[in-house]
Parts: sequence; structure tokens; C-alpha cells
Amino acid sequence: YLLEDESLRMQNLWEQFKNLYFQKNYSFTFTHHATEEDFKAVRYILMKVIERVANISSSLISACCIKNKLENTKDSPIAIVVEGSTVLKTYKLYSLINAKLTSYMQKHDTYFELKTIEDATFIGSAIAEQNGAKIV
Repeated sequence: YLLEDESLRMQNLWEQFKNLYFQKNYSFTFTHHATEEDFKAVRYILMKVIERVANISSSLISACCIKNKLENTKDSPIAIVVEGSTVLKTYKLYSLINAKLTSYMQKHDTYFELKTIEDATFIGSAIAEQNGAKIV
């Protein structure tokens, strides 16, 4: 739990961050006045957000695989296509999702493999439309 002073400083830090993020002409006032403790606090908060995203994402993906009872073996794992700059470029998100999925799936003897395919959504839409699906 944060002490009252730390909590107030976190609120001020958050306000400065919002002001910097939403203003049109970016300035360095935020970084100029921030202390090393402020940067550590922001890093800590962002890592907790990334960990939460990894937990939710891997929980949903593993639930789909386990509930559908897809038959697979080590030689024939479920292919999970991961696409998008958010997953691939966010610090440690891809590796956290992979670790969480491994943890969840091993408990249910479910094997998987994460795949990244460039433009997978675009290719899938083209294939679906070619096979008669109505793309809106």
C-alpha cells in the first residue's frame, strides 16, 4: 500500500502524464520534473497492466482451446495465430502470453504453438470472401 505522500505524488504524476499525452505540442516538462522514483512507479504500473493483458488474453485463448476439446499431440499442436503491433511490439507481452498459455495448457494436456503470420487478417478475409462469406 502506498503511503499518503506517495499516493498524492502518484496522482500528480498521473495528471502530468495525461497533460503531456493529450496536449498537441509535446514538451519535456514531464521528464524534466520527474524523479527516478516517478519513472520506477510508471514502469511498475505499466508492467502490471501488461501482465493483466497477458493473463486475460491467455485465459481466453486457452479456454477456447480446452473447451472445444481439439485433439492434438506434441507432433500436431493447435496453431494459434498472433498478429498485431500491440502484441508483437508491447514490451514483454508476447513472451508473457506464451508463458501463461504454456502454464494453462499443460494442466490440460493441450499442446499449442504460437504463430505470427504477416497480414493474417487480410489474407483470412480474402479467403473467406472467395469462399462466399459476406465481408462487411
